[in-house]
Amino acid sequence: MKKLIFILILICVAMVTAAWSEKQDQSHELLDMATLAEGMNMDIYGWSITLKESLPKDEIYSIIEKIEQYAKLEKSITQQSDKYFTKNAHKTAGLIESFIMIVPSNGDDAELIVELKGENWEKRTYNQIKNRKAEIIKTFFTTNVKSFACLQASNNDMINVDVFSTKLKRDFNIKSLTEQDENLKDDVNKKIYYGYIPKWSARMVIAEQEMNMQAVITNTNDGRSKLTIGTPILLNEY
Repeated sequence: MKKLIFILILICVAMVTAAWSEKQDQSHELLDMATLAEGMNMDIYGWSITLKESLPKDEIYSIIEKIEQYAKLEKSITQQSDKYFTKNAHKTAGLIESFIMIVPSNGDDAELIVELKGENWEKRTYNQIKNRKAEIIKTFFTTNVKSFACLQASNNDMINVDVFSTKLKRDFNIKSLTEQDENLKDDVNKKIYYGYIPKWSARMVIAEQEMNMQAVITNTNDGRSKLTIGTPILLNEY
């Protein structure tokens, strides 16, 4: 148990301490996640791709100008930073794009964050996402960009955690699978998974252990369940 708690603490600071690499050949992470969820008879209700990169101060405004050629930016100012942001909905493709540029007041490097997300999923959706992601990276980022993907699915049946673990091992050849139970209250329980899937593009090394997958299964006593799965980690609460 202490080891699992220690891993969780390390994951919280992974963006600072982890070794990170991206393979040149991009794998189909979201497509794999969707196939996994559909194979468990789950309905996909959300997905996202988040792209992040730190930028030196002398490149900030050239990137802002590129974004402004594409969409109107708003600005908010605090003592800690200036924040530029915008949203642009691609109704035909079912995509929502968010652009955020955070410029710290202390002179540290800025951070550019672009998020693609949607609710609907079809097999053709993946090609739309893949093409748009490639276009955004080419326009706004360098090879140092870090990519995060997440998919959410649910159904009205309890997920058998043993079946899920078996599918991860069989379908994805997952390595170093770590599991943790988290009971929040009497009618809700969670199973949290961390592991390394060789075919997926990201690779983090935390405490000398490779990792690029995090998944959470939430089951309730009324028979409902939810799956949240992401690579290399889940950025948001689950």
